[in-house]
Order: sequence, then structure tokens, then C-alpha cells
Amino acid sequence: MTKRHATLRSLSPLVLALLASGCASTKVIDSWADPQAGKLGFKKVLAIVVTKDGSLRRTAEDEICKNMRKVDCTRGYALLPGEEALDKEKAKAKIKEGGFDGVVVMRALPVGDSGITRAAGAERPQYYYSMWTYYDYWGVSWGVPYTVVDTSYTKTVTYISLDTNVYRMSDEKLVWAGSTQTKNPDSARQVVKDVAEAVGRDLRAKGLLD
Repeated sequence: MTKRHATLRSLSPLVLALLASGCASTKVIDSWADPQAGKLGFKKVLAIVVTKDGSLRRTAEDEICKNMRKVDCTRGYALLPGEEALDKEKAKAKIKEGGFDGVVVMRALPVGDSGITRAAGAERPQYYYSMWTYYDYWGVSWGVPYTVVDTSYTKTVTYISLDTNVYRMSDEKLVWAGSTQTKNPDSARQVVKDVAEAVGRDLRAKGLLD
């Protein structure tokens, strides 16, 4: 093993992802949209990225909001900083007081989690159809690292899988859910930018956005 490879092996999975070489590409692996949702038309959106890494969270939430050019977008770290994001009742009160009509939540998928799931014949995802049901679920997700799958042949190929949910806060229901996979990302900012663009394309394809 070369000195360079030994150094890379000692880094965290996220840092490995940020240093991976090659052309980044993101694709939606699976997605679901509420067929009754119609055009979203959100005016004020809250963006939350589920991670205890404060720097990564700020970078990711900043990037999500930058991609919402026609919407008043609030970074989650500004409304629910640090440990406050883990307090469901406090978060619920602040989100309600904020008057948001939409919430976008992004989290890393743990190894073995393929993202959105539906029981056989079900029309919608199961465990996170309601905003606050999902909040109970995401509590354990704050500690999940942005784990990568490293497939090595003649070169290293790095993947990051993310789960993104869009909630309509008038009834606190899920209107879109999707799982994405990014290959060979250059940076955390690039991952979120690419995911936001991929999600936007899927939302338009499903008729939720113009």
C-alpha cells in the first residue's frame, strides 16, 4: 500500500468522498409524488439537512436555499441550531411560528438503507408520510455519517446516497420523496447542488413544479 493510499484509508468516509477523483454525477434512484398535490407554489420554505457536522450542515443548507431562487428559503441551522434540532416539541413550535408552507429535509442514507420504501401495493412511502412521524424517525439519523460505498478495481469509485423529502405544512403531509446517488463527488457543496438539481427535474417531471 502506498503512503497516499494509507493516508486516504485513515480519513473519515465523508472526507474520502470529498477527495474522490473523477466526474461527479447524480441520479434519482427512486421517487414518489403525491398524485393529488398539484403545483406546490411554496412561498416560504425551511431547508433542513440532518447531520451533527455543523460545517457540513451549513454548507448543505446554504446550497439548498441558493437553488430556490424564487422562494423565501430559511436555513435550518438559523432556526434550529445545534441540539435544538433534536427537540421535537421546540422544533414543532418554531416551524409553526415561522409560517413555513414547505419544508425540505435531506439526510444521509445508512449502509443497507435503500431509501424510500413502500409495502407491496402501497401508494405512498410508509414511515415518513407525516412530517412529525418522520421527525421521530430522523432523530436517530443525526448521528449517521455520510457513508460512502467504495468499489475499487483499477481506481476508486465513490458513492454518496441521500434521502430527500418535501413536506407541505398546511397539512404536514409528504408531497415528494426521493433517494439519490452521487458518484465521485468533488465536494459536499457539489453533492447538494447536484441533488437539488436532480430533485428539481423530478419534481417538474411529476408536475409539482413549472
